[in-house]
Amino acid sequence: MFSSVQTTRVNVDKNRGKCELLEENVIVPFSVILNETSLPETLELTEDRQYRNRGLVHISDKAFQFICELE
Repeated sequence: MFSSVQTTRVNVDKNRGKCELLEENVIVPFSVILNETSLPETLELTEDRQYRNRGLVHISDKAFQFICELE
């Protein structure tokens, strides 16, 4: 982000934009997805595995189905 190399800064900006798109369109807060998911057991399992670092994210059912189709 603070590199003096122009191509590095361009790559950082491009990838930061991708992260923002994911955060705004794919990652869903637990409280919201709890009311919308067709797989509450999976959601609860993911939430139980969060531990202190909160490293796992919740995604919508539609995002999950899309990712499965990509595979």
